[in-house]
Amino acid sequence: MVMHNNVLSLFLRDVRYAVRTFSHRPTFTAIVVLTLALGIGSSVAIFSVANAVLLRPLPFEDPAPPPYASMKERAGLLSIRKGVESPATRR
Repeated sequence: MVMHNNVLSLFLRDVRYAVRTFSHRPTFTAIVVLTLALGIGSSVAIFSVANAVLLRPLPFEDPAPPPYASMKERAGLLSIRKGVESPATRR
């Protein structure tokens, strides 16, 4: 328990020193706060976009594979088949 109290008192002493130092240099304090705010804000914005676009599942219960276009060999007609593997990915 002595270790916990010592760590807490050291932390509070460091916080008091930081507040005292920042109060003597308001321009530097404003630059530090602005830099932190911009960094945290941009990180949150980028993660929000990545989460919405890349990480969330599709809003469908059972999404089928995307359709692909293939040429019919005999008729020469373009057909779209849903849920069929493309010739390039077949093994």
